[in-house]
Amino acid sequence: MKNELDLARKIDPSRIDPERYSESLVEEALGKGVISEADVDHIKSGMLTGLTEVMGYYTKNESSSLRIERVSQLSVSLVYNIDTYLKSFSSPEEALKALLERKAGDLFGQGYLINSGYFKEAKIIYGKVRLTRRRDMGEAYDRAIDRHFYNYLDKYDPIFRSGDKIFLSIPKLDIHGAYHIDGALAVLKKIYEFNEGEKPDVVITQNS
Repeated sequence: MKNELDLARKIDPSRIDPERYSESLVEEALGKGVISEADVDHIKSGMLTGLTEVMGYYTKNESSSLRIERVSQLSVSLVYNIDTYLKSFSSPEEALKALLERKAGDLFGQGYLINSGYFKEAKIIYGKVRLTRRRDMGEAYDRAIDRHFYNYLDKYDPIFRSGDKIFLSIPKLDIHGAYHIDGALAVLKKIYEFNEGEKPDVVITQNS
């Protein structure tokens, strides 16, 4: 890997896709000559080792036989947790350095902590949304709260299903799209704020 000054000059953050952060970061770095093919092979090898570790967590090291669909799901979770952590760095140069120098399992673990935090907060806000829900908001609103969020949070797992998305459409709140756990949390906060309604900035109390 080349020196830090080279990295800062060559990596273009606008060419890094947040939906496939580590993959596009490696593509950009390789295309600009910041890293070599050997570096890419090193990263791929580390990812495979990381996937083996996650598979071991899933099977509790009792079996090495998993369906292809399950392995694919675990691979997505590995990469999503790693991407989550890498995006927390202040620059793509620092993220690339971590990807090259640290074990994939370590990066996965750090991303898990972030997504686990989102998940725990989402469950709390979801409870508040249900307690403050508005009536006569329409089928899309009710379906989002009673079905989509319920099923999503019930099945979500920050270790094995960290990359799962929730698909939502609530026209009255201008909410449309597919959201990862951080986006799902943001939507829940928006719904909760709507449910609570506008509050005065200043509360006037009368002295006794």
